[in-house]
Amino acid sequence: MADKFIEITNEKTSEKVSDTKGRRLEIKNSTFNLEDGSYKGTIIKAYWYKTANEKEMVRIIIKLEDGTKFLTNVNGDWIEDYPFSQLISQTNAERVEDFEGSNVKFDVCNKKGDTLTFTNIRKISLDE
Repeated sequence: MADKFIEITNEKTSEKVSDTKGRRLEIKNSTFNLEDGSYKGTIIKAYWYKTANEKEMVRIIIKLEDGTKFLTNVNGDWIEDYPFSQLISQTNAERVEDFEGSNVKFDVCNKKGDTLTFTNIRKISLDE
């Protein structure tokens, strides 16, 4: 049975969009890797998710001062440990979503793997 294609409406302009053209794309500057160092930003999103092999993880998205969105993933078993334990106590967070809107300062350190470089948060706290 062949797929049916339904014409959709462009959310921003209410104009009909053809199946082949679609809506206009916007460049969104984001990264999983930062240089070693100290940064400041605002946590704009924090949520739980599961990987393909059912491992529980937390994704935290921090909008840096230059507008870049830094995406970091934390093992769900480690989110309550240092360095995030300090942030939990400072924000009185009961859920990871409670981090959203917090202005933070944090330090990162990179670990080079065989094929990937992992940017790990080594220290994170409220930026007061």
